[in-house]
Amino acid sequence: MGPTKPDGRSWFGSPQEILERKGTRVVRHAPPLAAEELGELIAIAPADGDRVYVGFDRALYELAPPDV
Repeated sequence: MGPTKPDGRSWFGSPQEILERKGTRVVRHAPPLAAEELGELIAIAPADGDRVYVGFDRALYELAPPDV
């Protein structure tokens, strides 16, 4: 499992999708590139606010989910 933010959100995923869990709700986030362009998921690290950094062996991006 990935990091847990102070607000209780947990993050985990694969090259196909990043999952955000808050309480009993699960939100799926699509990466900005196709799985073959990203490579293997290496890490998900907390950033400021609701954001997380998502690192793959070929790309790094910052995910700022909408508040749903």
